[in-house]
Amino acid sequence: MYFTDTTKKIFISFGAAAFLALCIGYIFFMPTTEKTEAVAIPTTTVPQETTVPPTLVSCQDTTILFDINTSDPIVSLESINQCFTWFADQINRGVFTKINVIGRSSCDSSKENGNQISQERANLVALELMKYGVPNFQINAQGIGYSNPIGDCKSTKGAIANRSVIISGE
Repeated sequence: MYFTDTTKKIFISFGAAAFLALCIGYIFFMPTTEKTEAVAIPTTTVPQETTVPPTLVSCQDTTILFDINTSDPIVSLESINQCFTWFADQINRGVFTKINVIGRSSCDSSKENGNQISQERANLVALELMKYGVPNFQINAQGIGYSNPIGDCKSTKGAIANRSVIISGE
C-alpha cells in the first residue's frame, strides 16, 4: 500500500492522540489500594418555589358571624381585610354602585333586641368598609333582626347562621 507524506502525518497524529488518551485514562482511573475518604462536593442550592396565595376572585356575599346577643364578630374584622379591600376596589372601579350590609340576629332574643343587635352589626361592618375607602353614601347598612332568617331558628347551626352580616354589591 502506498501512503503519501500527508497520509503518514495523519496516521501518526491520530496514533499519538489515541496513545495520549489511553495514558491519561489509565492515570485517572487506575486502581488504588489506598483508602480514600468521601469528600463532600459543594453544590449550589436551587431556591425552592415560593407558593403564591391564590388571587381572590370574589368576596360577593361575604358572611361575617357574630357571638350571641352581641355585635362582637367571631373572627376579627382585620382577618377579612382582603374582602373589605375587594369591595372598595369594586366601588372605585365602578363595578358596584352600592354595597349592601345586611345584619341579622338569631331567634333567641326579643324582636326589639334582635333588630337593635342586627343594626349594630351592620353598622360595625359599614364602618370597617369606610376605613377601606368605600364612601358612606354607597353603603346601605340595614339590620333586619330575625325577620328573614337564613337558617332554621330551632337548630344550633341555624342560630349561628342567623347571627351574621352579609356583604354584597350591586
